[in-house]
Amino acid sequence: MFRLYDWECGTCGVVSERLTECRSGQPMPSAELMTCAKCGDVTHYRRISAPAPYMGERGDSPEVYGGRFDTMGYRKPPKLPTLESGANAMDYKYLFAKSEYKEVERERANVRQSNMVKRARARARRRGENVSVRRDRVAGDPAL
Repeated sequence: MFRLYDWECGTCGVVSERLTECRSGQPMPSAELMTCAKCGDVTHYRRISAPAPYMGERGDSPEVYGGRFDTMGYRKPPKLPTLESGANAMDYKYLFAKSEYKEVERERANVRQSNMVKRARARARRRGENVSVRRDRVAGDPAL
């Protein structure tokens, strides 16, 4: 197996990156013989990599903008029913009184409300709060 390590020259301190072969079950060597490009020395020491940030508490939340799996508050509301061209004001009164129109209006209000809550959750994530889409569910979230 090969691993990527940073090696530092023992003489001039130049750092180079190199794939190094590691034998299974054996510790990685702390020094290796390779020629330095700057000074020609052959002894290089392995540098310890910087510690990785702890990811255990960080939520791995998907950020989906719009569509069926919207998690960021950009879902489009359904379209309202329309009348044909040439309709008069009485036709609109009839359209607004229909149950289909009222149902679509309720659905649009629900989508607007869920978008507001999802955007508030997204703002909290940007501020650095520990908020996860999977754990902190709101109305209108997709089943993840």
